[in-house]
Amino acid sequence: MSAMFNPEGTESLLDSLVSVSREFGANPAYVLAGGGNTSAKDGDAMFVKASGTRLGTIDAEGFVPLSLKALNLIWEKEYPAETNAREDAVLADMNASRIEEGDARRPSVESLLHGFFPYRYVVHTHPAIVNGLSCSKEGEAAMERLFPEAVWIPVIDPGYTLAKRVRDAALERKAKTGIFPRVVFLQNHGVFVAADTPAEIRDYYGKIIGALS
Repeated sequence: MSAMFNPEGTESLLDSLVSVSREFGANPAYVLAGGGNTSAKDGDAMFVKASGTRLGTIDAEGFVPLSLKALNLIWEKEYPAETNAREDAVLADMNASRIEEGDARRPSVESLLHGFFPYRYVVHTHPAIVNGLSCSKEGEAAMERLFPEAVWIPVIDPGYTLAKRVRDAALERKAKTGIFPRVVFLQNHGVFVAADTPAEIRDYYGKIIGALS
């Protein structure tokens, strides 16, 4: 990674991101095969898992630095209504937010979703025990009872559509409570946990798994 992406603190942030990513990625209770994605923010830069990279063995080169300023401009644009045309256009803009010139790594398709959390770290996994909740007919009601601070997102198309739905729901919750949610459950698709430190990420996951065990 070039010198311009190594301001004071970035190296340790990447080390922490690699560590927490491997910790969850190598644990089959959280991630099977190559699933899941992670990110960490440092000023205007967000380091997000590259598409096709395995969390359990990832290193610093497995993360793509994106400009949050460029990424957030996506929310101000109008995109085609047709699904494929819209997703292609959003993907092009997301790739254009890569900070390093000539970087051929593809950022995770869920980078947009990672970007709008106002917390430093985001860890998305698919624990079997969580999917037992998220795939249940009573999943939303159970989530509201067990995790009233969390947000539930019904089944929806991935990519921009999913990111926009989560963003809208999170902003609505913040408007009501004054707090941007840290935990988002996706129906049939795992959970996002956001926090400012890896220790907080572990704590939130511990509470989730504990409550469901």
